[in-house]
Amino acid sequence: ASVIPNAGHIRIHEVLSAIDKCVDEVLRLLRQKSREEEKSNKEPSYQIVAIGFSTFVTNLVAVDMFGDPVGEEATLSYACNREDVVKECQTLRDNLGPEKLEAMYQRTGAPLHPSYALPQLLAFYHNEENQPLATRIDKWK
Repeated sequence: ASVIPNAGHIRIHEVLSAIDKCVDEVLRLLRQKSREEEKSNKEPSYQIVAIGFSTFVTNLVAVDMFGDPVGEEATLSYACNREDVVKECQTLRDNLGPEKLEAMYQRTGAPLHPSYALPQLLAFYHNEENQPLATRIDKWK
């Protein structure tokens, strides 16, 4: 798996390799479709204006000002189950109270959970050991 067990950190190079393979396969299939239509002398049945992908889950990687990953410790994964993140969830629940939690649930359709970025980001920035990494972060992607 591309997530480090019990830490919830992403193995960046494994994920980047998987993304490269996925993009290569999508482009291969598009070229194949284009060649098939050219051989049959058909007008293209489609026009590619953009290629994108989305997933239900959230994974974030901190990058520096050059766009390079800061390190595995500065990654957030939907598979996170760390105790510090669970505690951040509880603190958020306590601070928000039942009415705001219910309103958040109604807006998002999901209960507050350690797999979400907010409690993971809070845990990351509240951990003093992460401060050297935090100073290098330009953005989360």
